[in-house]
Amino acid sequence: MPETVKLSVIASVGVFVWLISGFLVPSGPALEVPSSISEKSNNAETVKVVSKEIFAEDFNEILSIRGYTKAKRSVSIASETSGIIDALPVKEGQKVKKNELICKIRVGAREAKLAEAEALMRAKEIDFKAAEKLVEKGHFSLSRAAAAQAAFDTAKALVAQRQIELERTMIRAPFDGVLDVRHVELGDFITIGQPCGTVIDKNPLKVVTQVSEKQVSSLKTGAQGKATLATGEVVEGVISYLAEKADPVTRTFRMEVEVDNSDYLLRDGVSTNLEVEAGITEAYLLPHGIITLDTSGDVGVMTVENNLARFHPITILSDGPEGVWIKGLNGPQKFITVGQEFVIDGQPLKVTETRVSKDNASTGEALVQ
Repeated sequence: MPETVKLSVIASVGVFVWLISGFLVPSGPALEVPSSISEKSNNAETVKVVSKEIFAEDFNEILSIRGYTKAKRSVSIASETSGIIDALPVKEGQKVKKNELICKIRVGAREAKLAEAEALMRAKEIDFKAAEKLVEKGHFSLSRAAAAQAAFDTAKALVAQRQIELERTMIRAPFDGVLDVRHVELGDFITIGQPCGTVIDKNPLKVVTQVSEKQVSSLKTGAQGKATLATGEVVEGVISYLAEKADPVTRTFRMEVEVDNSDYLLRDGVSTNLEVEAGITEAYLLPHGIITLDTSGDVGVMTVENNLARFHPITILSDGPEGVWIKGLNGPQKFITVGQEFVIDGQPLKVTETRVSKDNASTGEALVQ
């Protein structure tokens, strides 16, 4: 056998023996299988923290929702007759009173037709009165008298029709408001059904928004609300409407808050931040630094229960200089105020405790134990 072949065989056997040696002869201690987070927490070292016992207080919950302003009503005034616009006495943006003239259509032959109908009515009235006298004297039958009365009634109806047609040349405001848009110009030909102008009534002004399924049960009509408009105004009002049925697409409920706008300074269609009262609830006033996150990124707080750390998800109701109002727990709680960022749910604790009594909970006077 050639020398090169012998060397190749020897090398192959050596490599094979080296590969299987790792399975036959242990090369070191077995790898430790990672334990679960819960197992680690049970075996975790005790962590030193500081806690404070805080009692729940009554809190007037305020919901903050985005919305927009909406006029009480808006109507496009349509013409009931045809003709040429002869006068436009009101300018766009001008306040109008109920029945104030908005658009005037040229009368044309309407007055002449009315005069003709009135003359015919007078003639028929004379015929009818004469027929009544002849019936009394027995010279006229009742049927001829009835025919004369019918002719007179027809003539009166024609007069009424001509009067209505003449009145339709005067297009008037249906209610107090503002002429927001004028749809025609002087000399335009307007047809039946064509709008002359749009009048809007802005008092009271509505603030319209949509509330979620979770929010609607805590709201009621008559509750107070405050609206901050994108244009800078801040106004107050009351909830005037809450929908009984949810929107089939968004699953939200329409809500309206009415605010006073007697000076007509507030505008329609402005984006608004609305704050409304949602009733009294139990809440905790906590320092800002207490709020933390769990491993899933949920916002919450850490409390002490049987010398173990416990995480509780919360809802933030209000955030101000005095602290954070939160809800989501019940009864007095021992909140971790120092060290909450270094513990996980279920971890053993060595606690230094301070306590706030129920009587001075709102003043924040701590009693160190």
